[in-house]
Amino acid sequence: MTKTVTTNAVADPSQYFSLVVTFSEGVFNWQVISRRSDGQTGNVVRNSIYGLSVNIGGNSVYIGDLDWRDYQVGVALRAGSVPLSSCVVNNGAVSISVSGNYNHGTWDSSYRCYGSDTITIVSPTVTLDPNYTLTDDYQGQIVGGITQITFSMSAVVGTVGNTIDSYRLYLDGVQVYNGTSSTGTITALTSAGTHTVYAVAVESNGATGQSSSVSITTVGYTAPSFTKVSSVRWSTSDDTGQSADDGTHAKLTPVYVQSKVGSTSIPTYCRVTITGTSYTGIVSTSGGSLYTGAILLDTQSYTVTYTLYDDFSSVTVVRTDTISIGGRGLDMIHDATDGYGVAFGMKATAGRNDSAYPIRVVELDSSGTILKSSEMGSTPTLATQSLVTRTSGLTINTQSLYIYGRVAFLTLYLRADGATHSGNIFEGSISDYLPINNVMNASYFSQTAIGCSLRADGVLTVRALGSVYLDSGNVVVTFTYMF
Repeated sequence: MTKTVTTNAVADPSQYFSLVVTFSEGVFNWQVISRRSDGQTGNVVRNSIYGLSVNIGGNSVYIGDLDWRDYQVGVALRAGSVPLSSCVVNNGAVSISVSGNYNHGTWDSSYRCYGSDTITIVSPTVTLDPNYTLTDDYQGQIVGGITQITFSMSAVVGTVGNTIDSYRLYLDGVQVYNGTSSTGTITALTSAGTHTVYAVAVESNGATGQSSSVSITTVGYTAPSFTKVSSVRWSTSDDTGQSADDGTHAKLTPVYVQSKVGSTSIPTYCRVTITGTSYTGIVSTSGGSLYTGAILLDTQSYTVTYTLYDDFSSVTVVRTDTISIGGRGLDMIHDATDGYGVAFGMKATAGRNDSAYPIRVVELDSSGTILKSSEMGSTPTLATQSLVTRTSGLTINTQSLYIYGRVAFLTLYLRADGATHSGNIFEGSISDYLPINNVMNASYFSQTAIGCSLRADGVLTVRALGSVYLDSGNVVVTFTYMF
């Protein structure tokens, strides 16, 4: 909606003001223009302006004086905007006016140009239907991140003859829909809890109205999760069999936590497939087992894929497992070329002593109780605890302790401090992996010998065997010992 207020004309040449006000989206945008009665515009003969003022709904904007050289006829002198919320509305109307004078050295009422009018503003009446519709709900529950909610809105214009141009939908004060349709959809609410929804309608004259609020409650969705899975070779195609290293059947068992909507568990299923076969099975209860036919070769390993899903959400959770190659705990083989072969936990290869498992060496007492144990895998184990603790002397830059069976390899990098040393340059201790006997070591830093000792009680000492200047780099100490 646009209205133009025209004042009376005074002065010679005859000049007047026009105030153009446009109301849209709840805001009054205005501009005031100086005009000549003969219709000329631009840089033509004109008078100085004094005391120019604009008023929009009780909000007065004082522009003041303009020298005749500082403006042009027909071009906006000033412009601005005023929100409806800050205006005084009387009987559904907002008053607008402009006032100023020409051709006098100061304000003079005899040269006053004045004009006023009103803009009728009556907000539309807006209704938000509380009976919304749901898509992808769970038994009537609104599920955060999944359910879509569609609202119907309606509005009655505040001024007869106008139309409703658009609707808006707000969720917790944030606009989530803006369009010409009277139905708006809220998609994928992401948080559980209570939320407030309201609608706003925009009338063709720019007036807006807001509905009362509708409260909605949403619940969260918890995806399913695995506790564990078990994939073993089996002797039969049903539960009458048993685990068998060379079994050509499989027993497949997933243990999982069901999906939840809010605090309610919902039916959850696990689809099981075996790569390299056409097998697919469904477990509908956590802990339930599937038994396959004779589909496995004892010379091949298989990847088993477990996929959790439910009837409600598109969310899936995947976990894989392995059915190892067939074989006994101990396997032996012989051929004419390579001779005998022995393997533990895998198929034997002629001419080889193979193990698919780490070798564990244990120390037993007379009753068979394990006193100590250690493992030897394919690579040494890096100890992350029980490392060297410094007591005095040089600080430790880095250190490492690798364990392989009952052998330890300890390395210390001590930070040189730019000083001359004799005697002990480092003292510390280690609390675990203690050597069976005292261990001695020696190395050189520059041209000076350094002696090192690691006692059976864990006390470690590094000693300069002469006077040594530690100017840069690291002093590296290593021990390889039995524990």
